[in-house]
Amino acid sequence: MVETIIDVSIANGKIDWSQVAASGIKYAMIRCGEGLHDMDPNLEYNVQGCKDNNIAFGLYRVLVPKSGDPAGQAQKLLTLSNQHGATLYPAVDVEKNRALTPDEQKVWSKFLKDYLASTTETIVLYTYTAFFPQIKFDGIENYKIWIANYGAKTTPSMPGYDIYAWQKSCTGKVQGISTNVDISELYQPPAPPQVDIPVIETEVSTTTEPITPEPVPKDPVEPSAVDQSANTTSTQINNPNTKFVNVINKILPYVSPISWIANKFFKKV
Repeated sequence: MVETIIDVSIANGKIDWSQVAASGIKYAMIRCGEGLHDMDPNLEYNVQGCKDNNIAFGLYRVLVPKSGDPAGQAQKLLTLSNQHGATLYPAVDVEKNRALTPDEQKVWSKFLKDYLASTTETIVLYTYTAFFPQIKFDGIENYKIWIANYGAKTTPSMPGYDIYAWQKSCTGKVQGISTNVDISELYQPPAPPQVDIPVIETEVSTTTEPITPEPVPKDPVEPSAVDQSANTTSTQINNPNTKFVNVINKILPYVSPISWIANKFFKKV
């Protein structure tokens, strides 16, 4: 999928990013300065404009070998990119508006090699086709190249390098930008961000409450299965006549022998 991407700097003045977004632009590269200390005055404004209008953006910084400290310059670009929440790869602008002398070629080649070797992060190399051969990329392979070529009819071929984007015009017209603007074709736009589905955790109560068991239903009991002796005993206990009979039954064992002895005695008399 090929997308249009613009690159902007202080040279483009104050940009109306809402109009840029309305024109269909979804990607932008923003200049953040050059060398070790220079900062683009419009950096903060342009970053916020992209964020407010849902434009994916990256930062680029101009390589300045005479400023020294290649690792420091690389770290400056990466730090600013992280701090501003850039969503595209950062890019280093490797160019000069004239041909390099042989000595300069050696200096630039070594500086860029040290620059890229100082980090494992991916940094896109921006340059133009006429300048690229002057830099000796010995030991530097498979880097993404953002190549500028305004006269090419098709994407320039850079054997051994991955073409990340092709800057094909510096006189583009974009709604919301009053000046000419650089226009590139972006061949590797970022994938849509993955949306993490939040996991809703159920709150577990640590309070232990007594559990009342469900009553167990009992099978109905047939009347015939009831112990009749138990019923009889219960009836005897509750009946007043039964109490009298119980008293007689207790006395009777003693009374009966006495009566028998008395009768026998009187017979003798």
